[in-house]
Amino acid sequence: MLGKILNKIFTDVLWPKWLGFISKSDSPKIWMKVFGTTAEQTNTFSKNLAEEISKSPSVVRLMLNTFKPDRKVPSAVDYAISIGYELIQKDYHFYTEEKVESWEIRNFSSAVRREWLNTINENPVLKVRLKDIRDKHPSEFMSEDASCDTELDDILQDPNKLRKAYFESFTTPDKTEEVIVWLPNEHGAVKWAPDEKIIVKVGLNASLGADLGFVRMGQDYSLFDTSEKVEWLQVAYRDDQRAIETMNFGRRSVGRETSHVLWRK
Repeated sequence: MLGKILNKIFTDVLWPKWLGFISKSDSPKIWMKVFGTTAEQTNTFSKNLAEEISKSPSVVRLMLNTFKPDRKVPSAVDYAISIGYELIQKDYHFYTEEKVESWEIRNFSSAVRREWLNTINENPVLKVRLKDIRDKHPSEFMSEDASCDTELDDILQDPNKLRKAYFESFTTPDKTEEVIVWLPNEHGAVKWAPDEKIIVKVGLNASLGADLGFVRMGQDYSLFDTSEKVEWLQVAYRDDQRAIETMNFGRRSVGRETSHVLWRK
């Protein structure tokens, strides 16, 4: 009986409250506190930078995916890839001049993930909800997919590899469409010529859309239909009721149109 009550508190009160923060491009207080606490306890990021990063779309995605049954609990590497990507992005400005090294990203990512799982374990509502959808105790995830060692430095130190790893992480197992992400070169320019293009293919479910943080400035996006005619992204939206991003490619869509426009060509 208590479990049902706590689950209802999560679905009827807590989750809608989180979505309210996200609709304002903000971070739920519990998530921001996890990042601030981790910064204070580790010799990595400043508290200010950590709290700013907690608001960025792909990092908020990590919090939400922890409680989405159709997504896996994000690994320490997932945290590092998202945080590393946000730090090189041009469309999300952090109020800091500090330079962040790859080892700091890895160490902070591992620590903030552990702090988040500790927070879940100590919160009765979050703990019951996680056990209900994962059939595991939160502590079991602390050693599962927790490694974030020096092998990742090769990706974190190379912006092109980092962008590729970032967008590849959005592919879903129930994919129905393949979205092509056209990445910028070392000069920040997207090239469309066959011998110059840098692309990543991402499988998405067209009835839903993409997780938060998929549509960003500095890239271009396209679809290929059955006749291999290119359909370029025209408008991108955020679905605040489901915390996902949706796209219109002219004749075809990935997800539904909403009133919250993220990007328009």
